Amino acid sequence: MDGFWTALKLGFWTKVKSPAYWFSVIVIVLVFMLFFNMESIIKLLFGENRPTRIGIGGDPAVVAALLEASRSPSVQETLAQNRVELSESDAFAGTKAVEDGSLEAYVEVQSSPDGRLSGTVLTQTGKNVSITEKTSQTLKALGQVWAIQKLKLSPAEFAALMDSPQLSYRALDEKKDGEAAARAGAAVAMTYMLIYLLYFLILGAALTLVTELAKEKSSRFIELVLPSVSPTGYMWAKILALLGAFVVQYAAVGLILYGVSRQETMKLFDEVIDLTQLPLELVVYAALMFILGYLFYAAIAAAVGAMVTRIEDASTAFMPMTMLFVIAFILSISALKTPDAPFVRVLAWVPPFTPLLLFVRIALGNVSGWEIAGAIGLLVVTTTVLMWVAARIFRQTILTYEGLDWRRLWALFMGSHS
Repeated sequence: MDGFWTALKLGFWTKVKSPAYWFSVIVIVLVFMLFFNMESIIKLLFGENRPTRIGIGGDPAVVAALLEASRSPSVQETLAQNRVELSESDAFAGTKAVEDGSLEAYVEVQSSPDGRLSGTVLTQTGKNVSITEKTSQTLKALGQVWAIQKLKLSPAEFAALMDSPQLSYRALDEKKDGEAAARAGAAVAMTYMLIYLLYFLILGAALTLVTELAKEKSSRFIELVLPSVSPTGYMWAKILALLGAFVVQYAAVGLILYGVSRQETMKLFDEVIDLTQLPLELVVYAALMFILGYLFYAAIAAAVGAMVTRIEDASTAFMPMTMLFVIAFILSISALKTPDAPFVRVLAWVPPFTPLLLFVRIALGNVSGWEIAGAIGLLVVTTTVLMWVAARIFRQTILTYEGLDWRRLWALFMGSHS
């Protein structure tokens, strides 16, 4: 047991005392700050982006009506969001303006007998994705106002039809009203951020573990350690030491970002990221999902690290698990919009996907306590079994320097050395 604690402390303090370890903390914080302030940095370096200028031509009566409709609050909001400027033009002037760059697009609009709008968009490059999207949204907003005006609605009826409903949020438990409001504000943006963090934490920790074990095995360092600690004890020491180092590292990152977020300078998807509004419950679940997810993949990483004989083979051997976790990440991003979809509810119970998908359900979905307990319980049981299998493989293969085929691996795992 003394050997286990010695190996654990050595593995932990070797990392924490390294200058590279704390340099990586600085780099991670800077990357987050760059990501959250990208728009402000671009504006500082290059100034404001030039608005997209769109000319409208066609039937003079239709064009005049559309330009009048563009003054409505709903259309003005669409124009502001997309940074679009509208102007009246004609086919000849519009074509020349697009050619010389004074207009990004010229739209020849038509009105069908049933009152619907259509149009042909002229740009320098044809179907430009950015301009196409902005033009489509602008004409959609104009078409709505155009249709409403043709119905001769009163200003009050028009406002009632166009205004978005004003929603407030409250929880069944009145004590959680504040939490519900906080989640309603920037819940998706914060969950998106935490999903990315969980992805990089779990995958990065598992890959680091398999690489370090392969390095220690190929350098024969492991032969110097094993006389003082059992192979299983050393495996656990490596797993827990790396877990502790990652927890300290990202706790430091989190505290720094927490302090910065109080200045309301961090943004994601036009939402101000204020970590002071992040419910403590989500932080606790994020930490729990990281620990359980790391232990699940660390068990596989330990077995892979013990079996490979060269560092170059470590990442290749772990690739199937990497791909599995990448799939879990892609599914979790898709689940942000539909956290209670059937595929999310089912796959949240599958251990390789549980850390990310269950967290999305907890953060944004409607998940019951028994589902959380059941999914976590299944993940714990599966991880325990994987750890037992990994310990057996680790014990049998850590000092094996020959390549392993399936027959020999089966023999080693079953305890036969013939």
